[in-house]
Amino acid sequence: MTADVSDDGQNDLIWRKSTGELNVWFMNGINRTGSARFLDGTPIPLAWRFVSPF
Repeated sequence: MTADVSDDGQNDLIWRKSTGELNVWFMNGINRTGSARFLDGTPIPLAWRFVSPF
């Protein structure tokens, strides 16, 4: 999934492991500029889904 998580005008990549852990790669074009874990890596239940306001 892509979204502008860092609000810098660039799409970022959101990764979800089969365990429910979420990570984001902050991107600048095709270059990764950083990364972070959501909720310090605490798994999110697999039944949850992303909802976009767009």
